[in-house]
Amino acid sequence: SNMVGADSKKGSDKMSMILEDLAARFILTCPEEEFASFERLFFMIEAAHWFYIDHYVENDSTLPSLGMKDFARRLFRHCPMLAQFQGSVEEHLKS
Repeated sequence: SNMVGADSKKGSDKMSMILEDLAARFILTCPEEEFASFERLFFMIEAAHWFYIDHYVENDSTLPSLGMKDFARRLFRHCPMLAQFQGSVEEHLKS
């Protein structure tokens, strides 16, 4: 069996599971009107980011300690329903 890249695959699988957990915990539980307000949505992404740092990275040194921008990008890639907001978030993170 080909072991090259197996570690990074395992890492990305782990990251996928984490992002799914965070999306389910913070984003998918939002009532519809939360998505109407970009500020509220951003607040949820921020909360998910803090949870990731405090609960996942703290307990697993193999995980990347992502900044808010990188974390948000990954979450967006992972959550199709968030895709429409990606442009707004990128703008928001610049300011």
